[in-house]
Amino acid sequence: MPAGRAPRARCRRGAAAALLLASALLCAAPAAAQTVCVLELTVLGDSSLRLGGRVVKPMALTIRPSNAVAPTGTIAVGFPGACPSELEGAIPTAQLLPVPGSGIKAPPMLARVTSYSIEVTVDHAVAVSEFPPDAAGGLLFSFNVGAGRVEVANDRDTKTVDLAGRDVSASGCVLMASGGALSLECARVVLAQQVEEQGVALDIELTGTLRAGGALRRAREVDAAELAAAAAGGGGA
Repeated sequence: MPAGRAPRARCRRGAAAALLLASALLCAAPAAAQTVCVLELTVLGDSSLRLGGRVVKPMALTIRPSNAVAPTGTIAVGFPGACPSELEGAIPTAQLLPVPGSGIKAPPMLARVTSYSIEVTVDHAVAVSEFPPDAAGGLLFSFNVGAGRVEVANDRDTKTVDLAGRDVSASGCVLMASGGALSLECARVVLAQQVEEQGVALDIELTGTLRAGGALRRAREVDAAELAAAAAGGGGA
């Protein structure tokens, strides 16, 4: 938990509750608030990710960084209540939400370790933050993977691990506003996930840059209860 921020006992969510989209915003909003302002940020073309990390089992090895790939898609930012008239003052209430239709994807990232090849593919992942940004705009969040996989192969065998339902933690990002524009800037993002299945254990790290932006004029007000129901039913995928 970020320093100096008290836990919200009734609003706290674990990985399994990430799809209860509006819960944190509704806790932060006035009791009468029935809407959430949603602004979707488009992932920009200069974003790139590489696969790295460590193999823990069947043997301890370091994964040399893979080819760089360009993620695409959208990241949804929500504000409690009506859309703000200006963004700078609204950032302390912002959170990333699994809004239906939002999400990112990344082409296969292939790395090799001695006789093994390791390939990570993210077909769909939705950004979710449990807490608003800190005073400097720093944001800790995770990507809830709706579809993705890890393949570990050598000349004798291929093992596939399903990433669906996993939360991949993200760090190194700042939410910023300038005039009517909102941006998520990750100069050195680190997406981390531990995978252990079928006799394979990996500490996966996707590193690189991630940038996304959107304009306040494109924000929309939506019914909070409908969003929560859609997300709970898988509408974010």
